[in-house]
Amino acid sequence: MTDKPDFLFLHGNCELLIAVMAFIDSHLGDRNLNPKLIQDHFEIGRSTLYRILEQSGGVREIILRRRLNKSIELLFVDIMAFGDLKKIAKEAGFSSQHHFSRTFAARYGVPPQKFRVLAREQAKRREAAQRRKVKKAAGAPRNSAVG
Repeated sequence: MTDKPDFLFLHGNCELLIAVMAFIDSHLGDRNLNPKLIQDHFEIGRSTLYRILEQSGGVREIILRRRLNKSIELLFVDIMAFGDLKKIAKEAGFSSQHHFSRTFAARYGVPPQKFRVLAREQAKRREAAQRRKVKKAAGAPRNSAVG
C-alpha cells in the first residue's frame, strides 16, 4: 500500500473539517443546530463527524464555544449601549436568555450583564489613559536640535 491513499484520506478530512466549521459558523443562530443536522447536511455518519471534530473538543463543545464567542462579539459591538441580551442570545443560537446567561456565567465566571459592565469600564479607562497620553504629549516641550 502506498502513502497516497492515506494522504488523500487526511486531505479529504481536512476539507470536510473546514466545511463543517463553516457550516457551524453560518448556522449559529439556528437553535436546531446539532450533530444530526450537520450529519444530514454533509451526508456523513455520526462516527465520521465525531472523529473529525474530536481534536477540537467534540461537536457539541465546538457549537457551544462558537456560540459563546459570537455572544462576546455581539456584547463588544454593543458595549456602550444597553442592548437586549435576549436578542444577543437569539443571534448566538441559545434557546433562551436564561440558558445563554447561565452558560456564559458557567464558562467565564460572570454573567453577560456583568461582563458588559466590566468591558464598558475597561473601555472607559483605556479612553481616559489615551486622552492623558495625548494631553501629556501635547504639553511636553519639543526637543530642538542643537546645531
